[in-house]
Formats: sequence, C-alpha cells, structure tokens
Amino acid sequence: MMSKTCRTALVIGVVLLVLVTSTTPALAAGPRVMLVYGPPLAQPVILHDWAENMRLMLAVGEDAAATSGEITRRPFLGVALFWGMPWVQYAQHGKPLAALRPEQANQCAWFYPAYGRARPLWVFHNIPGPNTSLIRWVSPTGITILARHGVPVHLMVGTKLVASTNGRCQA
Repeated sequence: MMSKTCRTALVIGVVLLVLVTSTTPALAAGPRVMLVYGPPLAQPVILHDWAENMRLMLAVGEDAAATSGEITRRPFLGVALFWGMPWVQYAQHGKPLAALRPEQANQCAWFYPAYGRARPLWVFHNIPGPNTSLIRWVSPTGITILARHGVPVHLMVGTKLVASTNGRCQA
C-alpha cells in the first residue's frame, strides 16, 4: 500500500504532467508576425506581439457553421501569418516588419468582419494537421485584439471591400 505522502506526490506529478501537456501546444499556437491588409486599410496592420498573436489564434479556434457559399458575398481583409524561427530571428535582429510582404508568409487567411447580422469569420487557406474546418468563428477576444490595432471589425451591409491584387498571400 502507498503512503499518503507518496499518493499526494503522485497526484501532484500527474496534475503537473497534464498541465504541461495541455498548455504546450497552445504556447506554440501564435505566429510571430501577422499582417492584415487590403482596403479600407491604407497600409497593412502589423501584429507583432507573439503572446497577443497566440491569443488571437486561440480566439479563432471554433469551427463555424458558415459555408463557403455564404461568405462569397461578404467583404474581407487578407491576413498573412509568419510562423517559425526564421521570423522570430527576423524580428529579433531588428529587421523592419513594415518591409514584410504577404507573399512571404507561411500561411494565409481571410478575416471577414461582422457584416450586418453575420458574425465575424476567419477563413484559413489551409491548416496543417487533422483540423476539419477552415472556416472559424472569431470570438469577442479576437475582435477586441483586431479592433485595438485598427482593423475594421464590423461593416455595414453594402460595404464593398475589394482585395488588392498586389501583394497577395501565396502560402
């Protein structure tokens, strides 16, 4: 029979193991830099706080019930995501983030602001791994982050945004 001290130590060890394994993937969930671009933005909005980018990625985690047909009539902004060590080093070496172009990104997405009564959506071009949906809801946390950076998060019906043909994300 195990002593009370051994059982307590075992429980603490298991809890710590669960916490480490459940949080480690989330810690890797944020791109180093993100560019949000396209009209009506005069220039791309640069999100470069890794922790904030991680929170934004977690805020677009819920699969949306919307279909691609439903979103084809909605205005959107392009999003270029720069993941991995090369972009960490790029930023750490003081290279200009404003010099980054969407076509250099590792991954691409579209942000569909709330439109009329339609909720805001985030649509990935592709997602590595076993994910089932490229179309995700944007939670209030994500909306707050985007709005804080000047990204339009709600558009009136009839607003037309035409994505720029220059500098499109290619990943």
